[in-house]
Amino acid sequence: MNRVLQLLLVVVTGAVQGATVERVVGKASARAGAHLAEGASFSTGRQSRAKLAGDSGFLITGSNTEVRLTKNGGVALDRGLVLVGSDPAARRRSIPVSMPNFRMRVTGTVLALYLPGRWVKFICREGKVEIALQSLLGESVTLQAGDELLVQPTAKALPSPVQVDLGRLADTSTLTNGLGPLSTQALMDAAIAGQQVAMDSGSLRMTPFLMRGASPELALIRPAAPASTAASAALPRDEATIFSVTNREDNPEAVLAVREHEDGIGQFDMGSTTFFRDGATTQIYRVKLSAVDNGGTLVQPRIHGTLRADADLFGGTDRTLEFSTTDPSVTVVGLDTADILTPPDVALKFIAPALEVTDSTLKAGDALDISELLHLHATTGDVNITDSTLRGGVVSIGGSSTATTPQAVHISTSEVTANRRLSVGEVTVPTSITIEQSSQLLSLIEHVSLVSGGGDVMVTASTLRADQGTLTIDALAADGVSGGKVALIDATMSARVLRVRGWAGAGDALLIRGGNYDADVQMRLYAEGAGAVVFDGQVQLTTPHAVIAGDKVRVNAGGQVSVSGSASVHSNQHAYNDGVHGTITTGGGLTQHPYNPRPAF
Repeated sequence: MNRVLQLLLVVVTGAVQGATVERVVGKASARAGAHLAEGASFSTGRQSRAKLAGDSGFLITGSNTEVRLTKNGGVALDRGLVLVGSDPAARRRSIPVSMPNFRMRVTGTVLALYLPGRWVKFICREGKVEIALQSLLGESVTLQAGDELLVQPTAKALPSPVQVDLGRLADTSTLTNGLGPLSTQALMDAAIAGQQVAMDSGSLRMTPFLMRGASPELALIRPAAPASTAASAALPRDEATIFSVTNREDNPEAVLAVREHEDGIGQFDMGSTTFFRDGATTQIYRVKLSAVDNGGTLVQPRIHGTLRADADLFGGTDRTLEFSTTDPSVTVVGLDTADILTPPDVALKFIAPALEVTDSTLKAGDALDISELLHLHATTGDVNITDSTLRGGVVSIGGSSTATTPQAVHISTSEVTANRRLSVGEVTVPTSITIEQSSQLLSLIEHVSLVSGGGDVMVTASTLRADQGTLTIDALAADGVSGGKVALIDATMSARVLRVRGWAGAGDALLIRGGNYDADVQMRLYAEGAGAVVFDGQVQLTTPHAVIAGDKVRVNAGGQVSVSGSASVHSNQHAYNDGVHGTITTGGGLTQHPYNPRPAF
């Protein structure tokens, strides 16, 4: 790390002799136009960037970056992200960069990230950069365009570089935005074009181990020793690490690959990437998610892009592609404009403290069989799904049975389809459930269940269907003597059997305002505790027989409940068909009974 930084400093040395601050975006220790003499320090604040110009080139500094101009035109990088370029010329000058334990000469353009006490990353954008250890004579490596080098502070040898996709790096990086033209831009563009020619011809494979695809700045590291827990712990891991991949068949804790965030700024964008494996298959392919420390600000992991898993990756039973985290700094994992797909008979799981899914498509296999499980699990927080499509043979969305505080599931303008079973919520922990804004929850063969464990449930202007099974909405808590309220507002529901149950110590336990509710066999609408079943507006119940039960059953004034078949109302207070309240009409007769005894829910 330090060695790499030193090299970078060397590069900057030539570039910033008599350095002038050309541009600043955000906050910096000097304004644009300021001249920095030898010995001066320069730093940028959070979400800030700057460009410095010297006699031999330029220096771009990222956010939360600290550099010092040392004697002989050198630069010391104390922290952060820099891009150093030596200006093209008939006799192009090399720029020296110094850091503890490293010497570097840059004849080109190099990106370097330095996090003190952790590690250093270098990417050669064009030209070449020579990196050497100060402590070991002859220990050196030369990076060419597209090469990336990851170095630990205590390393006694320099590892071999890996290739990264320069085109994706250029497309996704925000480092140079707003800082004006770069003197080496044409050379960087030429390096991208040359790399693409090599990829098209098959002479260059961008990711040499475990992954393939047009993935930006993908860095893969093979443990020096055979995969083991010890080898896993020895791999570099700092704020720039977004995820690592583990293989349960070899070793549950063996880290096989590490993916790097390009600059610690911006979203985690995988582009079009396919997970695959040479050799032995695996049952579980696990992607471990971590947060990014962007200069003291934790950036939570976000997945963006198209991710697929090859069928030949998996073997055995319970085959799963899993995205999860054990990083204590992760509070929420975001899926933003992500398409994540698995092969047939492979489950897809997301396990994190909280999950945010926006404008994404998640599909487990062909979404037909019970082995094709789509599972979204929040261990402590909430699951929010917006403008997305989810499909699986079985779909499970909810919280943790061991959570100590209430959780929530919120589904908005989304479609969730299970060929067999679809479940939302957790019975042992209060989980408020909200389905709204024309969302659709569908089970084509078996059941749909919204079980809140005592949390409130609201379905607004949305469709729930269990075409050949039971549709259950149950807000009763696990103790059986408490629970949450249920509100159905202009909803459309259909199933063979439709069951809805809310709870309240007083007031409305189950509110049904407008909507159409269809049950081929039977319908049960229940209020537990001392709560009421309340109808408001025009409500259509299409079923051979509807059972309505609550301490009080009320139809608000002006409301009308139309039952196609017969209805039996079990209540201590019948507030309908009395000239004051609204009406219940049936096509097969209406009977009234006391609240107890009532048919089982």
